[in-house]
Amino acid sequence: MSQQKKKEENQQEAFDVQQFLDEKGSASSGLKDLALIRKLWPYIRPHRVLLGFCLFLLIPLTASQVALPALVQYTIDGPIIHGNLKELAMMCGGYLALMGVHYVLKYYVMVLSQIVGQKIIYALRTDLYDHLQTLSPRFYNRTPIGKLVTRVTNDVENLSEMLSAGGLTILMDLTVIIGVLLFMTFSHWQLTLVTLLMVILIVGMLELLRRRSRRGHDRIRTHMAAMNTYFQESFSGMDIIQLYQREQKNVRDFRSLNQSNLKTCLQTVLYDCSMAAWAEYLTILTLILILGLGSLAIMQGVMTFGLLIAFFLYVQMVFEPIEDLADKYTIIQSGLTSIDKLMALFNETPDIQPPSSGLLSQKTETSTLQLAGAITFNHVRFGYQREKPVIRDLSFQIQPGEHVAIIGHTGAGKTTLIKLLTRFYDVDQGSIELDDIPLQELPLETVRKQVVTIQQDDFLFSRSLAENMTLDFKIHSRLEHDPTLQSHLFAILQQLKATNLLSKQKNDWTAPLKERGRDLSGGERQLLLFARAMYHNPAIFILDEATSAVDPTTERQIQQAMALASKGRTTLVIAHRLSTIRQADRALVLSQGRQVQFGTHEELVRQEGLYARFFQCRKALED
Repeated sequence: MSQQKKKEENQQEAFDVQQFLDEKGSASSGLKDLALIRKLWPYIRPHRVLLGFCLFLLIPLTASQVALPALVQYTIDGPIIHGNLKELAMMCGGYLALMGVHYVLKYYVMVLSQIVGQKIIYALRTDLYDHLQTLSPRFYNRTPIGKLVTRVTNDVENLSEMLSAGGLTILMDLTVIIGVLLFMTFSHWQLTLVTLLMVILIVGMLELLRRRSRRGHDRIRTHMAAMNTYFQESFSGMDIIQLYQREQKNVRDFRSLNQSNLKTCLQTVLYDCSMAAWAEYLTILTLILILGLGSLAIMQGVMTFGLLIAFFLYVQMVFEPIEDLADKYTIIQSGLTSIDKLMALFNETPDIQPPSSGLLSQKTETSTLQLAGAITFNHVRFGYQREKPVIRDLSFQIQPGEHVAIIGHTGAGKTTLIKLLTRFYDVDQGSIELDDIPLQELPLETVRKQVVTIQQDDFLFSRSLAENMTLDFKIHSRLEHDPTLQSHLFAILQQLKATNLLSKQKNDWTAPLKERGRDLSGGERQLLLFARAMYHNPAIFILDEATSAVDPTTERQIQQAMALASKGRTTLVIAHRLSTIRQADRALVLSQGRQVQFGTHEELVRQEGLYARFFQCRKALED
């Protein structure tokens, strides 16, 4: 194979880093720095009293710091020049005492500001997690998990580091700079003007570099979100990666992504280091100018040697915070970028809105509302993309306690129908009613409590058997004080003939399962999901191909348990097995999002339509 052909193949197989960043990276809120800082005000407001006290302490803190060079000037021009050792000793003692006061005040300001910063981070992280709980499945379907992990962990920690390194520290530096410049102005305005011009030059240079640094840190955050997503997908799908021998391809893809991140980091480091270098260079240049001009002033008799030394100390007090700020720019810019990403996440709104309070509150109290299980679809139309409907003009009615099988080819809209019924999505047109109440008028708590779905790939937590059954992560303390609760959980397992789940955990209700229940077989995981559903005692059971991945023995075990558990409850079953379909009172047949047949097994077989053809095919396969 020629080198040119190999190069073309490599280009075809090359990992498109930019496309991956666009898909898996993270959006920004588009706010400026000051606007981003203002967004933190709701979290700062509860601590305004403590912050006010810290700001008050900045006054004596600044005064003590500004007084130190003035004391040095007085000591040089007074006791030292006149040879007064007693007064010199007193000045040295006063200097040490003033330094002690200064550092005690600085200690309390730093400690109090750190306390406020950590409380802000605590509130922000809590609100962010609470906000994520409210977002709808549509958001999670389009958002990579790795990106969300980056937001909740890395970005919040970056903000915490920024508050620790900045916040009141920056205010303290600014008050010192202002205080020093005022004192310098009254002492020698000409040298103060030189110092001020150099400060403006430094600030202008830092601002120019800051803008480029900010863009770099924004790209770094995007790379980190994309890399975390890549990690999450790679580790979760490691079995498939190794089965299809993609290890080397994945390594090459990750190397491309990592190299792109390295390039961005190096560019940003260049700007960050340039800021510190320029600040230090201009500081030294200012000191040289002060030394030259001050020496001329001393020769002309318009400045004392003590005042020149004081000016040297004051210039350092002005430029040290600026240099320190340059050193902290990396942390500050990273923190501002993280605020930007977090605010973009807070700007996400849930697709599913709470119900209006009028109609339902007139009928009954929502806290005691108990559904009978009647389901009505009225000319429902829905598409994940509005221009591409999945459900088209679907209408049917199911009576309370009825057992209905939902049948259709792949893409007919079966699973989408279930997502609409559980209100993971809202319909585009038409309406869905439970017990003649529009679904949008029912509280989500009621819908999710009384409409329970069991899917083939449902989620198990790396927690105990009791916690996975009840989804109450404080159930262990309740089990200790309520023997009847433990008996109730055991009775559910007995009903399912699944007590082996408990014996497998050595009869310990608190023993944790492995991640996603990997220590259980597929059938055992499915039985545990049924146990969870039966514990919550819903009015409507929905089984989304819940027995399609279990062996015949486990299937019979589940079907026997469900025959008992579904009594008095409305049950919808998406299934392809004849044994499941025959147990249904009626079957709803879907095709391309429309109802084509709805009736009993005998009625539909006689109609010789889609159901009859499906039945004959399944019968031939299972025979």
